[in-house]
Amino acid sequence: MKKMAKKIKNKTPKVVLLFLLFFMIFTLFSGKNKIFNEKIGLFAKNRAFSAGEVLKYKISYGRQGKNRGALFAANATLSIEDAILNDSTNIYSLKAFGKTRRLFSLIMKVEHNYYSSIEKKSLNTVKSEMKIREGKYKLEHDTGFHVNDSINDILSVFYKLRCIPNTNIKKLDTLFFAYYYSGKIYKSHAIKNGTEELTTKFGKIQTIQWSPLLEKGRIFKQEWGAKIWVTDDQMHIPIKLEIPILVGSIYVNLVSNENTIFELKK
Repeated sequence: MKKMAKKIKNKTPKVVLLFLLFFMIFTLFSGKNKIFNEKIGLFAKNRAFSAGEVLKYKISYGRQGKNRGALFAANATLSIEDAILNDSTNIYSLKAFGKTRRLFSLIMKVEHNYYSSIEKKSLNTVKSEMKIREGKYKLEHDTGFHVNDSINDILSVFYKLRCIPNTNIKKLDTLFFAYYYSGKIYKSHAIKNGTEELTTKFGKIQTIQWSPLLEKGRIFKQEWGAKIWVTDDQMHIPIKLEIPILVGSIYVNLVSNENTIFELKK
């Protein structure tokens, strides 16, 4: 496994809205949990997404318990393309990109880029890369994987775990997960709170609500309180996140989608 990391000036990144988006979306659906995988046989077939899918989100800040925040802070986009690796391996090329709006960039410009190549059949990671800029802080990390490795990077595992059959999701009360990020494997879990019908710009959508374990400290008030709503279907698309912080909440809302397998609906 090849690793390369470069840090400039600050040793610790300043945690801002955009970083929290990627942290929450990716780590909620990340995993290297062989017991869990074997028990439900979750990667038999990808029925959740296909090449051409584009999901766009708005990140905002406001009071807790709202549909969205009053202060629009950043945008983020997740996309999938077909590709061929080394002229022989069919892969999905995944990309996640986000940056702060111009107003927030006056305080500190933030831009995150995540890239991942995954083998189509197994959905295992072949290669991953991330480039982060938060003010004067920069981080680049480039990692190669063996296609048979069960571990996934922080971006590709989000897509891999979307492929859990909905019949198996209904049997779960707790989802144990781990994720590979910047040279380390982190473990945690999320509790399923049940189903909920959300009123969105796409209409009313039936969702499954999860609560992830958080690292209580300087950003989060408590270990529990964050919520993520994903579509209650085989696509498992994140529709909304609410992330309580020390003051108020961060909201992440899906604002557009292209080339999803099915239309978003109730």
